[in-house]
Amino acid sequence: MARNPWGLILALCSVLGCGAPDVNRSITELGWHACERDDKPAACRPKYLPNAVVISWRDGGSTRLECESTCEPNGILLDGVGARWVHELFIQGNSRYTQAHTGSSIFVPLRPLAPALDP
Repeated sequence: MARNPWGLILALCSVLGCGAPDVNRSITELGWHACERDDKPAACRPKYLPNAVVISWRDGGSTRLECESTCEPNGILLDGVGARWVHELFIQGNSRYTQAHTGSSIFVPLRPLAPALDP
């Protein structure tokens, strides 16, 4: 009769830890994301608010984009000077924000970098 290995695995995980993320931590507490500004690498931490996204950049400063009306995937957001940004949500959960007039873009992956790769 084959034994179920899950009991042993769960017991080891409870003693040694399995490296699973703490579900009570917000995504912004998990580390820096490998974002891009105008297709150039730029580490960032996104913070998702009910009516906006605030992107803090590792090299300083932040970008705040507020929803034009209701926040929806693939909706319109406005920056601090009123410029319109189009939100594109990819199937993997990654986001791209493109400034409609200038073509500037911000890419934010869903998941942060692994701790060993954190800049």
